[in-house]
Amino acid sequence: MPENQTSSFHEPRSRRMPLVDVASLKDPELDLIIETSSRLSTPRPAWYQTLASNPQVAKAFARYWDTVFRGGRVEHGIKELMRICVARLLGCSFCYEQRSTQATQGGLAEEAIQSCTLADFDSPDPRTRAALRFARELALDDASKDPARFDAIYANLHEVFDNEEIVELAGICVLFIGGTHLARSLGMD
Repeated sequence: MPENQTSSFHEPRSRRMPLVDVASLKDPELDLIIETSSRLSTPRPAWYQTLASNPQVAKAFARYWDTVFRGGRVEHGIKELMRICVARLLGCSFCYEQRSTQATQGGLAEEAIQSCTLADFDSPDPRTRAALRFARELALDDASKDPARFDAIYANLHEVFDNEEIVELAGICVLFIGGTHLARSLGMD
């Protein structure tokens, strides 16, 4: 998706919380967060305009997002594939249709993006493969499944990531899974 379409493409149709009018904001930090989301696409400005009903939460969310999604040691393209995979698996078009300009400008191909949620997608990169497996299992976790299945998943993660990176991946999964459920509950898709 072209960069100039990210901020206005498929704006939410239905909502259970109002969008805060950007012109009414009197908080320079929140203004900057919304401007940055317009430029970088993920998450879209509508996300922060919804969270802006509680500015402290909106700002805390943005700081956490910047730390684990835009920052950190794990390659941004891997985290973007994880985000898209979780959004697709959990059925959130608002989240799925967004593209991180940081990832696409960094060379992440739309073909990989479209394929990452397919059951038979097997990335040639072992780090991407392990991260997507982890994201899929967390997103589709079912209490009736045997929790011991995570032994093999973490063993695979430890082969290609260090402990700091695994915690980063876990932090981003928590953000993606919770954010996707929240976006759907708000009717943003």
